[in-house]
Amino acid sequence: MRVSPRTIVQKSFALVIGTLLALVTLELALRCGQFAYLSVQEHHNRARLKRKDGIAYRILCLGESTTMLGGNDSYPSQLEKILNGQNAGIRFSVFNKGAAGTKTGIIVGKLEANLDKYDPDMVIVMMGINDRWWVQPHAPSSWIPEDLRVYKLFRYLWENLAKSDDTENGGAAYDEPRLMKLLKLDPADSASYLTLGTFYQSRGRLKEAEEAFQRAPRRWGYNKLGVLYRNEGRTKEATEMCEKAVEIDPNDADNYLELGRCYHFFNSMYKKAMKIYEKGLELDPKESLFYYHIGQCYYRTGEFGKGEVMIKKALELDPSNDMYYIYLWDMYAEKGRWADIEVLLLKAVKKNPEDELLFGRLATYYRRKGRYREADEYSAKASRLRSDRTDPVTKENYRRLKETVMRRGKSLICVQYPMRRVRDLKAYFDSTAGVVFVDNEGVFRRELEVSRFQEIFDDAFAGDFGHCTKKGNRILAENVARAIMKEVFSRELRLDLLQRFPRAGAGDGHP
Repeated sequence: MRVSPRTIVQKSFALVIGTLLALVTLELALRCGQFAYLSVQEHHNRARLKRKDGIAYRILCLGESTTMLGGNDSYPSQLEKILNGQNAGIRFSVFNKGAAGTKTGIIVGKLEANLDKYDPDMVIVMMGINDRWWVQPHAPSSWIPEDLRVYKLFRYLWENLAKSDDTENGGAAYDEPRLMKLLKLDPADSASYLTLGTFYQSRGRLKEAEEAFQRAPRRWGYNKLGVLYRNEGRTKEATEMCEKAVEIDPNDADNYLELGRCYHFFNSMYKKAMKIYEKGLELDPKESLFYYHIGQCYYRTGEFGKGEVMIKKALELDPSNDMYYIYLWDMYAEKGRWADIEVLLLKAVKKNPEDELLFGRLATYYRRKGRYREADEYSAKASRLRSDRTDPVTKENYRRLKETVMRRGKSLICVQYPMRRVRDLKAYFDSTAGVVFVDNEGVFRRELEVSRFQEIFDDAFAGDFGHCTKKGNRILAENVARAIMKEVFSRELRLDLLQRFPRAGAGDGHP
């Protein structure tokens, strides 16, 4: 069946979606150690499942790296110890199913399987922060910098597909029935397979995404499979796919970008990664990401000066990309160049007055320096910007999460991130009935009045907060435990639980 040139052009733009998914580099560094963390984490989870007494109240914790990281010091691990120290007469087992670098669509996509596997009485979720760096199957959100070349292509794709003749789904380019209809009309439609694979990937349906990408032309399919495998932590397969993509199409700069990332982030082969990035740069000398990643590699190999030069070059090409400012922040902080950080961030917010992440970073800087008035001023600006931008994709995934958990008869606790307003979390729900919310704004702000930022957070990846230290996770776990005991374990419910779960004593920590 012949396809019109217009249709081919429209669908070909779907190829850019895969490159957008690869923009999340902040979490990629954490993924280098993800297998080690997951191995220990799964060992603890399996040990809990093997218990034969059947008297534990099971809690399943879902989220990304802020849930996963820390081992025995993670907030789920500390939560279990705290709950079992309450002398409530009930034994608690807490399962940590956090996954670094993941997003809400994948968390919800795996929800049914996790509920089947762990059969929890309660689900605790803290998610959404990574959605900011991932593009999902909806029209571009207002926070995406419009100067980004890849944003313009995505917007053009969205607008063109929305204008297509088939509008029965309101122009929803990523509506699954619509894509299946296109493939039924034209089974050889490679662009639709790529788009369908991207849709499945964003929904956590990874096996179906893999099958769709495998049916796409090798020229593009290998690249998308490489990204898919990399995001799943399948490092060897990811590298093989990206190497094949370069072999088949050595003139596509994106293929070098993805292959370089495999060597860079998963294998720590910085010199080899730089050579790959440099080849891509020859093909696309205006792509700022190549300069950014080369700068990272220089920094990792101890060449600070060269790294700084390259990342500044990336900023010249794309001053709207907050990742570049954030990486320079981290470089300067390691060298104690605090004055340079202030200059950098003031310049950043001037160029990007709608970027809540940068305002949050500036607030964090001033808080670290003890300049609390300025910290509160910029923190308030960041909060206002976040409140104005409730991501429709995150909202939809919270709706799906609530519907599934409630249908399965489980208790649901939704935890807001440290320093963030709980009302922003509640805005994701049309109805908050049946959901317990944990507010972590006040408790962390009060702690930071008496503790240094670095005592509570290992970094500031989210602007106003970061991955918690042992102490930070303890504060988080204690606050969640208070909500569980106060909001969930009412007098009547507690009596019912004591009948279901015979007294087993406290102190049931990690095996």
